Amino acid sequence: MRYNKKKIESAGWGSATFYKNYIELTRKKGVIKMAYYVYGEVKFLSIYDYTELSPQKMKLRTSNRRLNFSLDLVNSKDKYSKGIYTSIAKVSSELSSNEDINYDKFSKYEKMLTQRKLSIKFSFYNDTFTESNMPKKTKNSWYKLTDFYENIIF
Repeated sequence: MRYNKKKIESAGWGSATFYKNYIELTRKKGVIKMAYYVYGEVKFLSIYDYTELSPQKMKLRTSNRRLNFSLDLVNSKDKYSKGIYTSIAKVSSELSSNEDINYDKFSKYEKMLTQRKLSIKFSFYNDTFTESNMPKKTKNSWYKLTDFYENIIF
């Protein structure tokens, strides 16, 4: 593999985004709870210095301005190892559960998955952000899971 060392050193940082949705089944004192979650994680690397790399929130965005969904930060940790500063931030949101059925929130989310473009945006303290578009195959598989959950709960 060939690369330009000057370009790598001048950029100095990188990021990777991970997001998923899932159905969680828990059992507590004989009662079963079924909940639908959206989860996101972003990892930032910097070779220069520790800066505020941790994002404040994750936002699912569509081209329709009324179909946006914000998730607050759940967990964040920073560390330094071998000349690289790393920051990992995690966000999570329970859209609906059999104990707390939130049909409006869930239907809004389901409608977002049918939009032409869906992107994931991580926002920071100083009004900067990183954004990535969700691939069509991922959107389709997420929609199938929401449809499955909707048929069970609603």
